[in-house]
Amino acid sequence: MQQDEAQALIKQHPDMRQHLPAIYADAYPRARRLAAVDTGVPENRFPEINPWTMDEALAYLPPDPPPRGRKVARKR
Repeated sequence: MQQDEAQALIKQHPDMRQHLPAIYADAYPRARRLAAVDTGVPENRFPEINPWTMDEALAYLPPDPPPRGRKVARKR
């Protein structure tokens, strides 16, 4: 579930907020496994304990991807 979807559900069902910490905690192990599969990075390279609070995760804004066709300079 994406951040905007989660925030919309919270807005539509404010009484659900009390259950979110447990739902968020239960979701992390699965998200960790999926991240490992999606990236090809071994699961043990991802933090075993979720390093972000639920509010931090909902507030995080990832950087915009580079425009298509432009290469990103790599640091050496």
